[in-house]
Amino acid sequence: MSPKRLYLAVGASAFVSYAGSLWNRFALDDVYIVVLNPVVHAPSGLWRAFGASYWAGNINTTVYRPLAVASYALDWIIGAAPWFHLVNVLWHVAAAVLVAALVRRWAGDAAALIAGVLFAVHPVHVEAVANVVGRNELMAAVFVVLAVYAALEREQPFCSRSQAGSLLRAVS
Repeated sequence: MSPKRLYLAVGASAFVSYAGSLWNRFALDDVYIVVLNPVVHAPSGLWRAFGASYWAGNINTTVYRPLAVASYALDWIIGAAPWFHLVNVLWHVAAAVLVAALVRRWAGDAAALIAGVLFAVHPVHVEAVANVVGRNELMAAVFVVLAVYAALEREQPFCSRSQAGSLLRAVS
C-alpha cells in the first residue's frame, strides 16, 4: 500500500468516526472557557491568550493553556460552534495520521494501518474530540507524536552529556 493511501485511509477513518460531533453545540466547560471568555471574543485574544488564565471570569486557577485559548479566539473570528468542532476533528485526524506515520517508521505499512485506524476510531477520544475544550489533549497528542518522530529522525532521542551541560549553562 502506498503511504498516501495509508494516511488517507487513517485520516478518513478519524474524520468519519467523529463527523457527528460537527452538529454539537457548546457544552459543559466549553461554555465557561469559550463562550463566556472575553479573551476569546476579540481578535486581540490571539496574543492576549498568552497572558490570560485558561478559565474566564472570576474563576481563579493557575491553568495556563495559551495555544488552545488563542486557537479558540481564531475560531471565534471565523465561525460558530460547528467550526470549533470541525477544527477539533481535524486535530484528531492529524494525530491519527501522525500515529500511523510513526508506527510505519517502526513496523511497516500493515502495522501502521492497524495502529492508525485503531487510534482514529477508538472511543477513548470521544471527550477530547466532541468537546471543544478537549482541543488541549488533541494538540498535545499531535505535538508529542511530532516530537517523538523528530527525535527518531535525528536518531538521538536524548541529548548527550555535553549537550545537556551546554544547555544548562545557557539557561543559568
